[in-house]
Amino acid sequence: MLDLLITNARLIDPAAGVNAPGAIGICGKRIVLAHQDDAAKSRIEADGCLVTPGLVDFHMHLFDEGSEFGVPADLACIPSGVCAAVDAGSAGMSNYRSLRRNLLPCRVKTRSYLNIAPMGITCRAYAEKIFPERWDADRLEDVFADCPELIGLKLRISDDVLGGRRQLFFDVVSLAGKLGLPVNVHIADTSLPMEEVLARLREGDVVSHLYHGRNETILDEKARVKPCVWEARKRGVLFDSAEGAGNISYDVLRHAMAQGLAPDIISTDITNYSWNHHGLTLCRCMGKYLALGMKLPDVLRCVTATPARKIGLSGALKEGMPADISILRLRRQEERHDNFHTEASPVIAARRFIPMATIVDGQLLYRADDLRVNE
Repeated sequence: MLDLLITNARLIDPAAGVNAPGAIGICGKRIVLAHQDDAAKSRIEADGCLVTPGLVDFHMHLFDEGSEFGVPADLACIPSGVCAAVDAGSAGMSNYRSLRRNLLPCRVKTRSYLNIAPMGITCRAYAEKIFPERWDADRLEDVFADCPELIGLKLRISDDVLGGRRQLFFDVVSLAGKLGLPVNVHIADTSLPMEEVLARLREGDVVSHLYHGRNETILDEKARVKPCVWEARKRGVLFDSAEGAGNISYDVLRHAMAQGLAPDIISTDITNYSWNHHGLTLCRCMGKYLALGMKLPDVLRCVTATPARKIGLSGALKEGMPADISILRLRRQEERHDNFHTEASPVIAARRFIPMATIVDGQLLYRADDLRVNE
């Protein structure tokens, strides 16, 4: 007998190319093949819902009470349909173990980038401090060896961090290469030429804040996507929307999307500011890209298969895989997306994603009041 059976759903698994009505079963912590009439201890009637691999928010700040930007992982993720999340460099090698203690008890699955700055991103009063002459490569290696959930190095190249020191950026990428690590690069508000930045990145590296509008951007003076962006994508560099409350320009977004530059990953860049004051969630971000012309399976790929593969999760609804599942409703309801730091016109979406249930390792951690569960 199954522990849980989800019936009458529309299964969408971008990794497997599945987009069809069906049922899915859970036994213990694993997904099993199932039919609508199989016996089960509990049954979710998912009429009119989408059942997808567990959503992954690839860019959040989860150092709750350790950084001014941090939010509590479970509270920010589980009611929003998110099964796995990545902390995008809130801590460095001096305080990462404190962040790790915060995250280990969480039900949502977490991974982290380690900030190259030893104390990470701590407060709004000043940017993180980076002193390459004090880097300790051996200590960095020790932290990565002790903490397998770490997935790479994080560097912000905004001018308030680097101060135009382009060599510092080159040195971080070189150090990451020597350590066999990918990098996640925050490109917002930098004066470093985008051509120089992207030329140094390798397959598996991630560019955050793809559509930002401050200083050097992905567009040239005629609002065309720069050739270096397309070249980097061909090499396997991944581009993450990571919009937050201020790291996206709707003008840049519209120009880039019109030229076919959709993100590889859709994420929130949630901090306590964007979460508490703007109600930012991954589902809200997804609805924006659907409104701008992305196909539904492509939107879902950006929050399931692509980021899941990057952090070592299955991102699929395959038999035997961990039962990390999100149930969503795509409702015809207008939703307005404002660009909070520019005068660009808002994106008006005709449909919005509503999180209905979050299942992690077979455990139903959240369900909406109007989702029927029969025991």
